[in-house]
Amino acid sequence: MDLGNFHFLRPWLLLAALPPLILAVVSLLRGAAPEQWRRTIAPNLLPFVVTRQTRSRWLAPEVVLAPLALLLALAMAGPTYRLAQTPQGPDDTTLLVIVDLSSSMSGRDLAPSRIGRLRLKLRDLLELRRGSRVGLLAVAGSAHIVLPPTDDVDALVPYVAVLAPDLLPQDGERFADAATLVAALARSEHGPTLALVAADAIPPGDADALLGLRRQGISVIGWAVGTDEGRPGEGLPGLDRTGFERLARGGADVVDLSLGERDLRQIDGWVKRARTATVDATDATLWDDAGYALVPLLALGVLAWFRRGWVLGRTLTALCVLVLGGCVDHGSGSAWLDLWLTKNQQARRLFDAGRYAAAAERFEDPMWKGIAYYTAHDWKNAQAQFERLDSVAALFNLGNAHAQAREIQSAIEAYDRVLEREPTHRGARDNRDFLEEVLGGLAQTSDTEELAHPAAQPADPSKARVRHEQLQGPEDPADGLAQPSHADKAALSAAESEQWMRRVSTTPAEFLRAKFAIQVARGGKP
Repeated sequence: MDLGNFHFLRPWLLLAALPPLILAVVSLLRGAAPEQWRRTIAPNLLPFVVTRQTRSRWLAPEVVLAPLALLLALAMAGPTYRLAQTPQGPDDTTLLVIVDLSSSMSGRDLAPSRIGRLRLKLRDLLELRRGSRVGLLAVAGSAHIVLPPTDDVDALVPYVAVLAPDLLPQDGERFADAATLVAALARSEHGPTLALVAADAIPPGDADALLGLRRQGISVIGWAVGTDEGRPGEGLPGLDRTGFERLARGGADVVDLSLGERDLRQIDGWVKRARTATVDATDATLWDDAGYALVPLLALGVLAWFRRGWVLGRTLTALCVLVLGGCVDHGSGSAWLDLWLTKNQQARRLFDAGRYAAAAERFEDPMWKGIAYYTAHDWKNAQAQFERLDSVAALFNLGNAHAQAREIQSAIEAYDRVLEREPTHRGARDNRDFLEEVLGGLAQTSDTEELAHPAAQPADPSKARVRHEQLQGPEDPADGLAQPSHADKAALSAAESEQWMRRVSTTPAEFLRAKFAIQVARGGKP
């Protein structure tokens, strides 16, 4: 439990506990009033004038109501300390993995070798980070980008599988050069960026260069690979902790590569911590509301009001009517419903009910507003909403909306903008290629003028081969309101990556080896 993130999503609702607390104090003071009569009434007459209390004033309904009201206020205020397991907002965290490919990584103090064990760990890490953005860099006598950040972990698998010291033309540990590449990649990312350095040694000067990334807002994690003993009989030195200790003193997180999942859980926790620091602390769709855990205690407290003499039944009945009344949809524009649900929540209910046009008018979130217009075949309004956003998902959806409106050239331009930011975006690549084929075919038909000036009525989606399911959104209505995340975009699959690499090289390893050699010959420029 990370109590450092504890806060209330709706802290102003804590004020709801004040009236019952004041009522309890007044009730306790009134309960002590009969004692005052002892000073003015004769002792022999007092029993006949003042009725003795048959129960403690601490059991008065008004007093018992106070802790129950406090508990209710705490639950309504939304106590939380962690992000939701399935957060509704996009996880735009980027993890850049820097892998040491120096000759010492071939050491066999770990089975089957240091780099072999690291490859297995990286496969597990990629699976753990599925749906999030991950990039891969290699370092030895030079530093290179193996694959820029992508949200398709399957595209990274073929590259991870061939990581070995013989991929790079020169031996060494140039992590300072890797820090420069990380800084350049981070500038094009929209969320928090973390650099994970997996190595068996980091020179102190390069450790300082990596710590310099922290001043640019990039978190640094050191992942120590190897044993302290090494294998002296084979001339393999043990793990050099000097650079990792320097990282730790500079504020970076450091963990040893372990046999189990302890290191992976720590790394994943640090990545989530970086994301937690950037999300809206009051957005209930992103945080795990722990107030629901107090409901059983509230239910037990409510049972007390069934005691004889505790005549608050009318109040409870009125509260039940109010609560149940708020669960009834009195119309998408009802001010009554506004008391219970946000406009986005109301819109999502309309969207799930198939009332897309009404949902579009109700949504405040531009992405979902555009999705609702798009699903209602209102392409122009959908375009207007997607143009308000500057994200890959919004650009992809904008291209779809132009394609559905048969504005083919505008759609191609939108897809090109997507591919400039995300070269491995399969959906944009496939749609753009298809639309270019359509334009090529139109050049030989008499329909070019018609499509260049589309009619006002909505286009037939089947004619543009842009399907609604290409507009990625939450598939399960229980997921709540969300913007399409990086995980909703499709990138090159592992099979497609391998097929592409076979065009230029026999194996991924040969391709990377040739690529790095060319970059070194050009002066290290990727």
